Amino acid sequence: MDSTPGGDMETCNEALPDLSGRTALVTGASDGVGLHVALALAGAGAHVLMPVRNRDKGERAAARIREAVPGAQLSLRDLATRMARPAWGDLQLERRYRPLTAYARSKVALGLFGTELARRSAGRGRRLRVVQCHPGVVPDTGIAAAVRERASDTGRGSLARRLGNSPAQAARTALAALTADVPAGSYFAPAGALQFGGPPRLVRPPRSITDPVAARRMWDVADVLLSRVPLVERG
Repeated sequence: MDSTPGGDMETCNEALPDLSGRTALVTGASDGVGLHVALALAGAGAHVLMPVRNRDKGERAAARIREAVPGAQLSLRDLATRMARPAWGDLQLERRYRPLTAYARSKVALGLFGTELARRSAGRGRRLRVVQCHPGVVPDTGIAAAVRERASDTGRGSLARRLGNSPAQAARTALAALTADVPAGSYFAPAGALQFGGPPRLVRPPRSITDPVAARRMWDVADVLLSRVPLVERG
């Protein structure tokens, strides 16, 4: 990325092809890893859609990107969701909520959905290629703040700080998944110890997200949940 960001915002410095004329939707783009993914894509010329829950926070993130990339093509979209109790057991942890368990299961759910999306898209003539990734451990974000605070003084927290990625570094796995010429179903993860940090590399996807039966079931659950979400278009 050639653009130099304003202020003290770190860049991931990932070499990207010219993405002019392409559209990228980046979730979580108002902060952390998602912000750096959006910054890199905007710097490569993509039109970046930023669905955000907090409009003010999204506007501030967009301003930071425009400061770094004058003329960046950005579109904010408000998210309005209403989640019902899923048909698949206690997928939302409504009976017993634990932050770390909820976070881990949400990642597995996304991975299973991606696996089924790849299966449904294969061989149907669609211009869709599903490549998944994970950013490693990123201590300096606002995700799971309470959990991070409790872990900060433990051996686990110290290990994460030594081996993990910064948000800008962590964005590289998503950017590799977006732009690398790899087969559908590929999976990128950090190359460092325990996949905590480091540059992106191709690895075997976790078994937890490649079960075809579980993937189809997750697709069906998502279909039920999405049928109860009103479509809202603002701004």
